[in-house]
Order: sequence, then structure tokens, then C-alpha cells
Amino acid sequence: IVLVNILLIAIFFMGIQTVQVQYLTSLGFPKEIIFFWFLAFILNVSLNLILIEHYGINIVAINTVVPYFLVFLLVTNKVRNDRN
Repeated sequence: IVLVNILLIAIFFMGIQTVQVQYLTSLGFPKEIIFFWFLAFILNVSLNLILIEHYGINIVAINTVVPYFLVFLLVTNKVRNDRN
């Protein structure tokens, strides 16, 4: 149950950034979004490879929240820049 609750945080950030990406898409699809997700993928895989061996499966949920939060921050910054 603890792991699912941690993953709900990741789903929350993914949901918010999905709405923001829909807004950006309505203005014309920004190519930076692809880079943001590629960066998150690399971060997630790297964290999993480094930390699972030492901390076990419990760290996977936290390792998932970090990239989703990063994408949320990057997309939010992109929306702010495009609005100004």
C-alpha cells in the first residue's frame, strides 16, 4: 500500500503536466516536450540501476516520482515562457 501511495504522487504530477502539454499542443507542438520525456527516461533508468541494488524494490516508487516531477517542472516552465 505504501508503494501505491507513493506512485499516486507521480500520477498527480503526470496528470497536471498532461493538461499543460495539451495547452502547449493547441499552440503548436513544442519539440522540447520530447526532450523532457527523454531526459526523464534516462534519469529513471539511471536511478533504478544505481539504487535498486542497494535499497531493493521500495526505492522504485520514489525513483518514479522524481522523473515525473522533473517533467512537471520543465513543462510548467515551458508554459510560463510561452505565455510571456
